[in-house]
Amino acid sequence: MNKLYSDEAAPRLFKCYLERAQTDIPSFYLPGAQGAWIAGDDMLHAAGYVSGSYRPRGWTLAKPGVFQRRIGDYTLQVRQCGDRHSHRWVIEHLSTLTVNGALIVLGNDYRTVQTLACAFGLVPIWARKYQAAMRLAEHCHPMPRSPVATAGVKRTEKKFLMTDSRERHVNGVAA
Repeated sequence: MNKLYSDEAAPRLFKCYLERAQTDIPSFYLPGAQGAWIAGDDMLHAAGYVSGSYRPRGWTLAKPGVFQRRIGDYTLQVRQCGDRHSHRWVIEHLSTLTVNGALIVLGNDYRTVQTLACAFGLVPIWARKYQAAMRLAEHCHPMPRSPVATAGVKRTEKKFLMTDSRERHVNGVAA
């Protein structure tokens, strides 16, 4: 117990930070975000990702650059940000609904789509590989587990945190 924590290796939760100008984030998508964090080795390892692993079971290719996995009333989604050569994958959580056996994704309503974001600063967390993004999405559903300190941020101009299925104001913005 005499050893200082600083003597040990610090966890690598984030690989790097990208300024918004370095990304292909559209202006309407999280307009308050100044950039994005890329998930680091320790965060991905905790989520179950191992370099070179295949995508987890249950994920399907919805369209080029978009993978989805249905879990109950929710759909986990990872989307490529940028062109098809981009190594930036956005992690999202969509509310879904089934009507007469048909799945309806309520994807464009700000109340139903969230992106994975750092709880401190509300900056989105991305991954460099879609397999890593999928593991991180699963690890944070329905609530993030250690070592990920995240919040689901609704991806439009209205900024909210979702905690315990309740909405609360962030930065003084009301619903």
